Amino acid sequence: MQNKKEEQKIENYLKSLGLYCERFSKSECLRKTPDYKVYKNNELKFFCEVKTVKAIEVGGDDPIFNKLTGDIHEAMKQFDAVNPSGDYSNALAFVNHNEEDFYDFTDLRNTITGNLLTDTGKSEPIYRKFSEGRIQNEKTRIHLYIWLNLNKQKPHLFFNMINDKHLNNLCSIFNINPADLKNII
Repeated sequence: MQNKKEEQKIENYLKSLGLYCERFSKSECLRKTPDYKVYKNNELKFFCEVKTVKAIEVGGDDPIFNKLTGDIHEAMKQFDAVNPSGDYSNALAFVNHNEEDFYDFTDLRNTITGNLLTDTGKSEPIYRKFSEGRIQNEKTRIHLYIWLNLNKQKPHLFFNMINDKHLNNLCSIFNINPADLKNII
């Protein structure tokens, strides 16, 4: 469970882009919801859920990949509570606490794609048991993944390129040309 510091970090980042974050009211929280409704110019643009990445005990079956797939799975339940038809974009933000960068954005990318990208740019499908497991369908219904290290400013953005409507919406908000994005799935 994240605390206010992680949520505030994401809220500050989104605010720097001219966005406004609003929490769900108690009456809207009949089920567990994402953390924020995100607006630009008083128009709802997307929903955002914030998750925390902290040091994970070593042992078991790739604990960081299990944690990330669990977070994606849980976030989709939260998005479905408010956006079951997928009319709005869903953004899942991770705030990383690991000062040594033991876990990083590449762990998230590998979890989602199932691939290890080598230094030569070649993809090796060694993480498919995670990407094609319980998040196989859920990962495609999250339209933007944000990875932000707690003590660093620049986030990593990973756009889902499957749905043009959501891709164009989010690229417009984040001032990115969709044609400049590389599809790495």
